Amino acid sequence: MRYLLLVTALLVGCAQPAKEAPMPDVAAIRKAIETSNAAQTAAIVKGDISGAVAPYTVDAVVFNPGSPMVTGPAEIQKMFEGMMAAVTVKEFTLTVSDVIVAGSGELAVEHGRYRWTIQPKGGKPMPDSGKYVVAWQKQADGGWKITRDILNTDIPPKM
Repeated sequence: MRYLLLVTALLVGCAQPAKEAPMPDVAAIRKAIETSNAAQTAAIVKGDISGAVAPYTVDAVVFNPGSPMVTGPAEIQKMFEGMMAAVTVKEFTLTVSDVIVAGSGELAVEHGRYRWTIQPKGGKPMPDSGKYVVAWQKQADGGWKITRDILNTDIPPKM
């Protein structure tokens, strides 16, 4: 009996504590998001529709002001096609204010400010600035893609 108690005590004493999931590297995630943002904004300025759509997940939803929400790559592509047929984007910058990483690092929420100048075909350039919130989802390959995207302008509506 003593032997059994001794073995049990040794086994319990040597047991490894449960391993906690490693903390997500928020700085690395933010850098990945900023890199994706730079690629997407460059694509939009070049009129590259596939580059504009590339960072979205297959079930992504985009909520743009003054229009219905769009879901999935086909609708998002159609949205960008319509936008690029109507306007030229002269310049476009996104400035990340913050990135919050949820749980074990499978979801990140970015918010920040945007500034761009769009020019309707045959019209005058129209500068705009505002704010946005984007939810990013970690992919199987370790990369990040946009799953939800919403923005709104700081310019008040004309009455």
